[in-house]
Amino acid sequence: MERMDRGRWRVEVPLLAAWRTGGEEGGKGTTRLFYGALGAISLWMMAMPVVPGVTEAVMRRFHLTSRHYLAWLPQQVVPAMYSFANRYRLTPSERPGAAGDPMAGAFWVNHYPPRLFTFSRRTGLRAESYELCCQSDYRGRRLFTKMRVERQGDGGFRMELEEERYSAGPR
Repeated sequence: MERMDRGRWRVEVPLLAAWRTGGEEGGKGTTRLFYGALGAISLWMMAMPVVPGVTEAVMRRFHLTSRHYLAWLPQQVVPAMYSFANRYRLTPSERPGAAGDPMAGAFWVNHYPPRLFTFSRRTGLRAESYELCCQSDYRGRRLFTKMRVERQGDGGFRMELEEERYSAGPR
């Protein structure tokens, strides 16, 4: 911050200053692209608490239910948020969840509730099919998804969305 004439102060924002100068000669385009992406990610993260559409998009990312690949792809560079209250309940399909509250007996998880089937090989999962219920809450907004998960011949799993509810009102 530096003092200017007539008692005014000038505040220099480093990101904007780097954008203006463009970095080293010969790499101006790349530098501006990098700082532009950094600014866009920052705006996206700042919008999450106040823009319901952004919150819903991030919740769908966590549940792996984004509406389109182009809605999911740009979010991969955005750091994962740990501010959601994520819960999941996993039951073998032959023992479906209790009627009433589908999240009864649910477990808390930091992020990506479906990662049980997508990012790791779980040796403790012996049944051929499961019912996976996931719920994320954030500032009065809630996303609930129910998926049927079936074991595949290659040892992986196939997930199929059965139910999805998003509410933006008070709980």
